[in-house]
Amino acid sequence: MDQQTQDHGKQQRRVFSLNWVFSLAVAALVVAAVIGVGSVAQQHLRNSLHREVETRLVLEARNLAHVSADALLDEFPELSLMPMVQQIQEDRPELAFVVVLDHEGRIQGHADPRQFGQVFVEPAGLASVAGSAHDGNLRTSPDLIVASVAVQHRDGQELGMVLVGLRRSYVDDVVSRSRKALMMVSAILLVVGVFGAGALMHVMLRPVSVLKAGIARIGQGDLETPMNLQDRTELGMLAETVDEMAARIKASQTLMLEKNRLDHEMDLAHSIQVSLMPDRQIACGRFAAEGLYQAASEVGGDYFDAFELPGDKLGVFMADVAGKGLGGCLVTSMLAALVKARRDRYDSPAELLTALDRDLNGSLSPGVFVTAIYGILDPDRGRLTFASAAHCPLLLARPAMGVVEEYRSEGVPLGIIPHAIAASSYHDTTVLLGPGDLALLYTDGLTEAPRCGDGEEFGQARVEEILRRANGQGHGPVLESLQAAVTGWQGHESRFDDLTLLLVGCPGHVSKLPETSQVSGNAGNLIGDLKSEDELTQLTEGAMHLQVSARSGGSEQIGDWMKALMDASLGERDLGLLELALSEHINNVFEHGYLGRPGAEVDLWWYPATSEHALAGWVMVRDRGRSCPPASVEVPDLENSDVRKRGRGLGWALIRTLTEQLEYRTLLNIGNVCAIKPAVDVRTPEEEPLHV
Repeated sequence: MDQQTQDHGKQQRRVFSLNWVFSLAVAALVVAAVIGVGSVAQQHLRNSLHREVETRLVLEARNLAHVSADALLDEFPELSLMPMVQQIQEDRPELAFVVVLDHEGRIQGHADPRQFGQVFVEPAGLASVAGSAHDGNLRTSPDLIVASVAVQHRDGQELGMVLVGLRRSYVDDVVSRSRKALMMVSAILLVVGVFGAGALMHVMLRPVSVLKAGIARIGQGDLETPMNLQDRTELGMLAETVDEMAARIKASQTLMLEKNRLDHEMDLAHSIQVSLMPDRQIACGRFAAEGLYQAASEVGGDYFDAFELPGDKLGVFMADVAGKGLGGCLVTSMLAALVKARRDRYDSPAELLTALDRDLNGSLSPGVFVTAIYGILDPDRGRLTFASAAHCPLLLARPAMGVVEEYRSEGVPLGIIPHAIAASSYHDTTVLLGPGDLALLYTDGLTEAPRCGDGEEFGQARVEEILRRANGQGHGPVLESLQAAVTGWQGHESRFDDLTLLLVGCPGHVSKLPETSQVSGNAGNLIGDLKSEDELTQLTEGAMHLQVSARSGGSEQIGDWMKALMDASLGERDLGLLELALSEHINNVFEHGYLGRPGAEVDLWWYPATSEHALAGWVMVRDRGRSCPPASVEVPDLENSDVRKRGRGLGWALIRTLTEQLEYRTLLNIGNVCAIKPAVDVRTPEEEPLHV
């Protein structure tokens, strides 16, 4: 049913006026009351008349009996009694008979002289009246009421009897006349009551019409015309309440229109803010960056971006404005414009943050500041250089090492303190990203998300645990895992803060199981069956051991160790070349495997060729850094002078040249193990060019 049909149905609906309803109801009540009162009054009047008539009849008989006492003692009583009875009958025509009897029951007084001396015969059907005040003196029949009183002498001797009979029709006539009079009065009262009730209801219910008209106006949308009902009853109070309700509805409509306008503007601001951030994965060489943004309200104060830079580099930026809502959104929009305008001018992230602080200093409201982190990734070298302005620490997950590294910064937030002081706090930090490594940039909406119930924060440890389990999943699944974990942590409560994530890395799976290996020559499987540190200890039992620390440097230690432990199977010249190759390899491990981390250590074992060990004449190197198999290192062109000047990759080139057999494996719980068997007959670079 459409709206027009519904409206038509409402218009056709029958409505009864309250004036008529209440008037008819009051009239019915008045009629019922009058009829009820009339019936009770009539019954009471009938009973009263009966009692009055009976009393008068008995009194009449007693008076006659008192007068008749002396007459009955006379010789001729009829001479005085007959006229007396006749006079009574003339005065009281309603009396059926009046009789005075002597002690023998003969008539001595009667209105008809012919009845004198005869025996009086009582009317048939007379019976005593039970419960009457005149018991013994009063008897009734369907047609008569008879009062009988004995005539007594002064000494108590009974001389005769007086009987007075009254027709019942007389009593019925009196009651009928009384009923008619009562009905007339009741009818008059009824008419007056009905009209009076109608007029009273009309006056009392007049405010209902005003209320009806006012509510109809409100239903049609007129919320400004008041009812102005001057009434001190509850209806007047109701009218005032309706007027107040209309005023509140009017105010609510105004607020709703304003809210709709603001909602539209917020939707527009949300669309603009989302458009400032990339909605897809940004690839650069073998690296990629992908982000996720979820505002606590319609808009927020978080912002991230990933973009290409000159020189085939990748820029990543993230900021968190102190504050949520529209204010934070405006600041992030301004910040995005500044980043886009200046990002191509600076090769140093610290310099860009310094420029942004200079732009924002003095432009933000008191108490408003921005934390930010900016990084530049060189995909050819796998170097991520970044600077932070008091932003959350960068987390770097390295699946091959099974660790998550944390990099904090001492930089101050943008726009919070004088620029001259802030500028000196921004410094560049460089980390290396290998296959499978993921760098996570995030805002505090991730780690500070409160748990539903007790408010415990999600914490950085849980983030690191998710990153450790994310080996080989790719950017999207890792972002979804982090978002799902935080959402489940917070439960159904509204988000505490904006959530912004940005992952940078080289997609791919890096296994910590002994699947990554490289074997040269025909060494076979010498170290691939190692499963634990105890097995490594058994294998290296009796070998010459050296532990090199990143703090102490390795070249001098390796030289002294090899001179003291090597046997005559290598000449002095070959020994020097091998020492150079091992030193270069260990330096590469410290730089690329451990990424310059302080406290990193490398173990070396030497098995003299004269021993009977299975690895006699072998050098074994073990580290716990990132896996760097020989195949992952590009073979340098040693005939190119520029390559030789840079010296990049010479270590592995020398190892390949000086190696008869080589085995490299990444082993679970042990680390990266490289077993090298030097060649006995080795030519120097001057005698023959190096070949791979």
